[in-house]
Amino acid sequence: MSNNDFTDLIYDQETGIFYRIKKPTKAIGCIAKNGYVVFPHKGKLKYAHRVAWSMVYKQEPPQHIDHINRIKTDNRIINLRLADDKINGRNRSSANSNNVSCGLLGVTKPKHTKKWAASISFDGKRKHLGYYNTPEEAHSAYVNAKKIYHPTSPHLSVA
Repeated sequence: MSNNDFTDLIYDQETGIFYRIKKPTKAIGCIAKNGYVVFPHKGKLKYAHRVAWSMVYKQEPPQHIDHINRIKTDNRIINLRLADDKINGRNRSSANSNNVSCGLLGVTKPKHTKKWAASISFDGKRKHLGYYNTPEEAHSAYVNAKKIYHPTSPHLSVA
């Protein structure tokens, strides 16, 4: 995906919106099921944030381009940054889809206890933060730990 592939597009860095040169007043793109803005380009579906990176920096984007404010539709260049797996994972805003017990980040309901467990990942290892009577108490412990273990995370009030 080189910059030359997108010579038929206009990218507004201030708004994060794309236009086709042939129709410069009509924005392109729609929100995919995963929440990212996509649009068709030369027979393939493209992610807007990856195209933005390619057009601005004139290089193929690396594996992860992170939305700093966690809003997947905010494709302004100032909201995009390079991210490794660790940074990308820290910037999550919701629990894994397999965590159906309560839907809060850092909280699980182990079968061996009636309490809620809180944990956080740090340096590739999972750190147990304790057991709590409610999922909200466990989540509060997770948020407090996030301030300690992930101090560079752009958002500390997580869902």
